[in-house]
Amino acid sequence: MKDRITLYGFGHSDRSAKVRWLSLELGLQVDDVKVTFGEQHQDGYREVNPFGVVPSAVFDGVHLKESGAICDYLCQQFPESGLRLGADDPRLGDFLYWCYLANTHLESDIVTYALSRMNVLDAQFAPLLKPQIIKRFDILVDLLPTDGYLMGDQFTVADVLMGYVVQLGVTSGVLPYKRVAPYLSLLMARPCAQASHIFDKVRVS
Repeated sequence: MKDRITLYGFGHSDRSAKVRWLSLELGLQVDDVKVTFGEQHQDGYREVNPFGVVPSAVFDGVHLKESGAICDYLCQQFPESGLRLGADDPRLGDFLYWCYLANTHLESDIVTYALSRMNVLDAQFAPLLKPQIIKRFDILVDLLPTDGYLMGDQFTVADVLMGYVVQLGVTSGVLPYKRVAPYLSLLMARPCAQASHIFDKVRVS
């Protein structure tokens, strides 16, 4: 059915958060399947995702994996949403830059850092990664808009991907909220973002 998606994830703060938020923006009913930590490595879940990672999803009978790929696929199923720029849009290069910057260059290290601080991964990773992460966020702060979205007045999936990364920086303590308040507060005010609970752990003080 094209009005709902089945989403496998740990909860509201892992990478499934991006897919959940985007799905709500697209008007989809999200059927969450909670994966307990450790379950992702068992045979049952590995039939869903052979690499044993979350999230995974099923939409209209299609089994989807990797959060960025899931988001891109969903946007392409609903081109009328305007959440993904088309091939003839002169801003496409900038749009793709923001998407891939968030989903690759920035996300990997901050996720590893956060998991290290939670002792899910080896605690030695956090102090090793912290200087590089702070440097990257310092650069990012100067690039983020202080008025509007990454594509100006148009909200896109790039904001979903970047919003996830920025909130991780804030909740992990390496990025003060006040430095990204104009941009992040705009995202946090969106009803679908609130319904997805992606920003529940962000403290604005």
